[in-house]
Formats: sequence, C-alpha cells, structure tokens
Amino acid sequence: MSAQKIIIPTLTEYGEKDFKFWAKELKPYFKSIHVDVIDESYDKPTWFDEIDSFQLLTDYQNIRVHLMVEDPVVYLENKRNLLKKEGVIYLIPKTKVDDYKDFLDLEKLGYNLGIVYEPADQPNPAPQLFTLVKEFMFMGIIPGATGRSMVIDVFEKMEKFVKDFKPEAFDIPISVDGGFNEETASKFLHSDAKIIYANSFFRNHGVKPAIDKLESFN
Repeated sequence: MSAQKIIIPTLTEYGEKDFKFWAKELKPYFKSIHVDVIDESYDKPTWFDEIDSFQLLTDYQNIRVHLMVEDPVVYLENKRNLLKKEGVIYLIPKTKVDDYKDFLDLEKLGYNLGIVYEPADQPNPAPQLFTLVKEFMFMGIIPGATGRSMVIDVFEKMEKFVKDFKPEAFDIPISVDGGFNEETASKFLHSDAKIIYANSFFRNHGVKPAIDKLESFN
C-alpha cells in the first residue's frame, strides 16, 4: 500500500448496535479497543466481551475512543522518536474547548498520536499531534451532530490546515465519499487521494471486504 493512506471513519449515531458491530467486525484490525462513555445506559453493556475495556465517565461531554492498532510507525515532531501503539481522538464540543485546554495538550498526557475535533464544526486539530503515517491505520471516529454528517467544507478546511502544517505528507486533496465499501476502497487505493472521509461506516456491512482489499493491497 502507498504510504500515508488514511481513512477517517465516522459514527453518526451513538447506539449499542453501532458499537457492537464496530467492535465485532473491526477488532481483528486493532490490537485492542477501549471505550469511555458518559451515557449511563451503556453501563455494563451486553457487548462488553467484544471490547477490551469499558469505563463509565461522568465528566466528559462526549465519547472518547481509543483505537490500538497493530504496527503503527510514528515519527514525532517533538523529537520523541518513539513507537507507541496507540491512536487517540478526543471529541470536544466547541463551547467546551476552554474547559478542556489540558486535554488539548495531549503530549502532557503521554499520547503521541491523535487529533482533536469539534463535532459538526470546523475541526480544531492539535498541530503537535499530526504525524507522518508510515503504515495504514485508522485515525479515529468523528460523530455527526444529531445524526448529521460533517459537511464537505469542514474537510476542505482541514485539508488546508494539514497542507500548511506538513505539506510533504499531505499534498493531495482529501477524497470525500458517502460510503465505504469494496468499490470505494478500490477507487481510494488507485486514486491520488491521501485521505478518505468514509461516512456510513459502522452499519455498512461492506466495511470488512473494503478493509480486506486495503490489507491485500499492502
């Protein structure tokens, strides 16, 4: 597979079925999965065995998801040239950004790979967390607001930010597609796009064949 190919999957609806499908179908592609949520209805979920750890939180405004991938090779801009098998994404509402300044400095928390988004608003990436991806990996999950997907112009803004920050890594436009399946995965692999925004990800049973295609391309 070409270097620096990234997929950004989305989760537009929070629900047990979504998480269960995600954990069961995608777990083979991750070393482990850890989910933190604040919704009390998810306490001791029936699909607990599908994930590696579950914690009910009380002070977060959104779901935090940890995705542990098998073999990411990450070069850190802060010169901490480390290999750490973890990708993190924090989902922080725009109105709460000031309350979460400590979380924006993820380096202080020991994380070396991640990105901060404001759901349904302009992405607010933490620059120090953009890294040069050497192997295929999932970056994280972006929820829609009340079930709505993020609009294309948001990703255009993100594209500009990424280009400004590291043009040598992301010098080709983001590919936006309404669904992720074997066909769109094939188009993605044979295109010049470095990033694909994949909507309809978790309830789409074409995901596994799509990932298989990506893996076989590597």
